[in-house]
Amino acid sequence: MKDHPMNKADAKKYTTRDLAELGMMVAALEAGKLALSSLPNVEIVTFLIIMFAAIYGLKSMIAVVVFISVECLLWPVNLWTIMYLYIWPLLAALSYLFRKQSSVWFWSAFSALYGFCFGGLCAIVYIFTSGIQTAVAWWIAGIPFDLIHGFSNCVIMMVLYRPIRKVFKYYNSK
Repeated sequence: MKDHPMNKADAKKYTTRDLAELGMMVAALEAGKLALSSLPNVEIVTFLIIMFAAIYGLKSMIAVVVFISVECLLWPVNLWTIMYLYIWPLLAALSYLFRKQSSVWFWSAFSALYGFCFGGLCAIVYIFTSGIQTAVAWWIAGIPFDLIHGFSNCVIMMVLYRPIRKVFKYYNSK
């Protein structure tokens, strides 16, 4: 076993702390989604994924994948499942790319833009399942909800960014 290729790969070994952080990220995503589920297009998942990716880096992608998996276990599988498979990882990847940004204004604009584009991103599935006309109609019909989504993302980021970033940075430095 000593010469097994995996032993030579120097793969990252996850510590107990890493696993605890991942568990807390997934729990925060699930609890946050549930806590705001009664408000149409007001959610904290976007905020949390951005913060996790900016602070914890690529480790956050594991939390996003587990979050999507838990969602698929809790709720009936439908077209939203396909949407989640690319919408949340895309957000994590983009947030990771911009992780050096520390401006609340940047992240507020970024999260607002993502909210405004959310319906368009979701409509991609309908291109393949029902055609381009249905996708465009679905997206246009949802624009008022995308506006609420983008605005609420911006407000959540403006209010929570500084205190949550400070807490994450503090615990991530230990």
